[in-house]
Amino acid sequence: MNKSVRKSWVVPLVSGIVVLALVLGGAFWWLGRDDSDSSSDRSEKSAPTSPDVVAPSMPEYPAAATARTEDGARAALQYEVDLLHYVQQTGDVAALEQIYDYEYCTGCAAIRDALAATLANDNRIKGGTYTITNIHFVAFEVPATDGGEPYWLVEMSHMRTASAQVAPNGTSVNEDPGEEGTLNLQITFRNGKWVVHSLSVKSS
Repeated sequence: MNKSVRKSWVVPLVSGIVVLALVLGGAFWWLGRDDSDSSSDRSEKSAPTSPDVVAPSMPEYPAAATARTEDGARAALQYEVDLLHYVQQTGDVAALEQIYDYEYCTGCAAIRDALAATLANDNRIKGGTYTITNIHFVAFEVPATDGGEPYWLVEMSHMRTASAQVAPNGTSVNEDPGEEGTLNLQITFRNGKWVVHSLSVKSS
C-alpha cells in the first residue's frame, strides 16, 4: 500500500513524545519534562504499600475481530485498548505489534517508543484506563492507490481516567487528571485480522 496515502492522516508532529501526548490525550505528558526540575508543579509522593500484584496475561486477539465486518472492527479496536492497558501494567511494549503496523503508522510507532521510555527501569503506569465511548465508521473499503489492501476510516472517541507514573519503589510522580478525546484511524483487514495503519488526533 502506498505509504504516502497511509501517512496522510497522521498529524505532522515534532517528536514521538508529542505524538503520544496528543494521541493518548496527554496521559504521558511527563515524558517531555526535565527530570532535574524540582519546581513545585512536579508531583512526587510515596504510594501506600500494597500486596504483590500478579501481572496480567497478554490479551488474546479476539475471535470476534477475525470478521471483516463493523462488529469485527469494533472488537479489534477494543483489543487495541486492552493491549494498551496490559502494556501499561507490564512494560511489555512488544505486545503492541499484535495490532499496530509500524511500517506505515508513525503515530503507532510514537506510542510504542514513548511507552518504552516511560516504562523503562521497571516503571509502570497506574490508572490511565481507556473506555471507548463511540466508534463512527467514516468510510469503508477505501482503495489504495497502488492496489494494496483497502482500508476503513474510523473515528474512535474515548475517556481516560487519571494516571500516574509509578517507580519500582512505589513512588508516584507526574500525575495526570485524565480527559476525553477522539482519534482518527485507518484500519486494514489482513490475513484474517484487523491492524491499525494510521492513528492521529481528530482536529476540533
